[in-house]
Amino acid sequence: TSLSDSQTHSLSLSLSPPLRPQPRQPLLQRQHRRGGRERRACLVLRLRGRAGRGARPGNAQLGPHAVDLVHQPRCRVAAAPCGARPRARVRHRRHVLQRHRSRDRRRRERERGRGGGGGGGGGRQRRKQGPQQGDDLRVDVEIDFMQAIFGGDEKVKISHLETCTTCTGDGMKPGTRPRTCGTCSGSGVVTQVARTPLGMLQQQSACPQCQGSGQIVDEVCGGCTGRGRLQKSKQLMINVPAGVDSGSRLRIRKEGDAGPKGGPPGDLYVFLTVRPHKEFKRDGSDIYSSVKVSYVDAILGCEVEVNTVDGPVNLKVPTGTQPETVMRLEGKGVPKIGAKDQRGTHFVTVKVNIPTSVSGDDKEMLEKLRKGASVSAAGAGKGFFSR
Repeated sequence: TSLSDSQTHSLSLSLSPPLRPQPRQPLLQRQHRRGGRERRACLVLRLRGRAGRGARPGNAQLGPHAVDLVHQPRCRVAAAPCGARPRARVRHRRHVLQRHRSRDRRRRERERGRGGGGGGGGGRQRRKQGPQQGDDLRVDVEIDFMQAIFGGDEKVKISHLETCTTCTGDGMKPGTRPRTCGTCSGSGVVTQVARTPLGMLQQQSACPQCQGSGQIVDEVCGGCTGRGRLQKSKQLMINVPAGVDSGSRLRIRKEGDAGPKGGPPGDLYVFLTVRPHKEFKRDGSDIYSSVKVSYVDAILGCEVEVNTVDGPVNLKVPTGTQPETVMRLEGKGVPKIGAKDQRGTHFVTVKVNIPTSVSGDDKEMLEKLRKGASVSAAGAGKGFFSR
């Protein structure tokens, strides 16, 4: 029996399997044949970050997270299931991924320009208009060697900014009030929007009309010409503690520059440099010096006068002292800072003075010393030094 065309079409629809939407596969593979060997290459779409459930490159659930396109030439996977597009165009996929990255990057830049989009920026930032802390100052002072050891007072001349006494630091004429800047509406900052290839870029800078203060003064103070501070010079008397050394730093509070808008002044830091001494050398809390004795005094022993930071003292040189012998004077060094009772040591190096020429009598005496020394060295035990 012959069927009509309409009946044939309805029969073919009833016999064909129902169409089901195929899930999008994360792996797209293509086959290559080279040299009789089959090799598969796959493209892997890898999501980084916390993507939503069912997220894929074209889905809005990705948000700012990136999508990587990784090419693995020897990735062995199963055959492409029904619904997967074989021989996908790699360039098209890469272009799609780059477009998603650019869109997310532009959105993040727009949110950053608006102050974080409600996360933590809060829009335009208002500059400080009240009193501010002044800057710290530094001055270098050179002191004497003895003053560094025992301390004392030192005069220091400085130049710093002081608050104007007429306007008390606000820069306005007494009896007047400032007005709000019309350019920035009192915020002190202006926002500039520039169009870039990455999107709209917002940039904030200080208002050129009010210089970031948010207010405009029509009548300025005549004493400071509207600056609120004046440059003045003064002389200070500082107390140098005992035991300081080169590089020590002293802090004098509230002697720096005065702050803007009548703010508190900063601090003054005094850096010390100790002038070298012609006789003494210092290493921490110890002092080093030298004393010269004759060769006869070094052999027979003597008592010499040695200069210290406390004055001259007598030093006993024992018999048979060798050249470059170092002797100690306890408690004659530099006192420790904050503990004047604890002092270092004074080290004295003995320098033996040997003459370049001797007289006839001295030469005869030295010959006797030589004979006695040779006999003692030979083992007789009764030389000149054994008497």
